[in-house]
Amino acid sequence: SCEIWKLTKLDKKGTGFGEKALTYIKEKSYERRLQLPLSKDVYSKPIAWGHFIEMYVHKYHLPLGFKSAGTKTIQHQKYNFWVGSPDNINELDKIVGDTKAYERKAFCEYADSILTNDITVLKDNHIQEYWQMVSNASILGFTKIQPFLFIPYREELRIIREEAEKYDGADQWKYKFIFDSEDNQLPFINSDGYYPNLVSNIYEVPQEDFAFLEEKIIKADNMLA
Repeated sequence: SCEIWKLTKLDKKGTGFGEKALTYIKEKSYERRLQLPLSKDVYSKPIAWGHFIEMYVHKYHLPLGFKSAGTKTIQHQKYNFWVGSPDNINELDKIVGDTKAYERKAFCEYADSILTNDITVLKDNHIQEYWQMVSNASILGFTKIQPFLFIPYREELRIIREEAEKYDGADQWKYKFIFDSEDNQLPFINSDGYYPNLVSNIYEVPQEDFAFLEEKIIKADNMLA
């Protein structure tokens, strides 16, 4: 689901797909032949920070009713070639959630879109995040999406460092830099500023967006060699 946005780009070759989509489809053809992903896992501090903060948000900030689901790959009910790994799920209210932890500029940009409470603004300005959530909602048969955008307040960094120090799960080494970092080496905002540390909103996805994405998925699968 995280790359599904590429299939939504405008048609440039009479195929119904743009250049990014055609490249994406070709890459998926290679992966089918290889039965392996083309890319290898790459470590970087921003990626590791995002993964760790996702765990932190799930532990301390998710609303009641949500459960973490990001380690599971879920298959679409109708199409076995359509899969996704939603970060969090609210089964009762049929909401699929997605947690992001960005640097300050990207945080502000995404936060401003979410705070409009306008799904069109979210879709126009944050195409990757939007279609990832729509894809996961379709896979689950849900109709609602909820982004969770988080950046810690400065005073939370102490707790985050403590969590990093005592973390004993998989890839423990990846998060050592968090414990070793000074405040100014980590993303944070001031608690008395304009933005809250957690920005979120619930959206009802238009049925035409589900239909549009499903059509693109089916057509892309038919093009895979």
